[in-house]
Amino acid sequence: MPCSKTHGIAGTVAGTAASLYFARQQEPSALALEALGGALAGSWSGCWADHIEPAFHPHHRGPAHAAIPNALVWYPYFTQISNAQNALRHYSEQFSARAQESSGVLAVLYDILAALLRIGTGAVAGIPAGYLSHVALDAFTPFGIPVIGLRA
Repeated sequence: MPCSKTHGIAGTVAGTAASLYFARQQEPSALALEALGGALAGSWSGCWADHIEPAFHPHHRGPAHAAIPNALVWYPYFTQISNAQNALRHYSEQFSARAQESSGVLAVLYDILAALLRIGTGAVAGIPAGYLSHVALDAFTPFGIPVIGLRA
């Protein structure tokens, strides 16, 4: 199915779920911001496969929809999610601390930067989840997905 409402919704759900999983040890306010980032990124990345390989016909699925190329691309990414998120959380906490030490506009700017970093932290988990939700949905259509991306 082309980048439809279904892919956007599935990407949002998958991105939110992935970000909540990776943020399960975070305090509630940070968890909410990371879930927002996961939802936004999942919704966006849930349509990437059809942007890479536009759905002009049912046989459009190539490497961007294929099982093995996706495993080769996303598995290494998944192994590094925690490292990337820990770095972003560290910087977010630093900006939050600076906001506590500051006042006025500067404190507000530090708080905004800290929140944006938390949203980005959730997006790190939401991007692959949204993309893979698209591939998973396409796998259960009559044409399925190719194994390596080459169709006869």
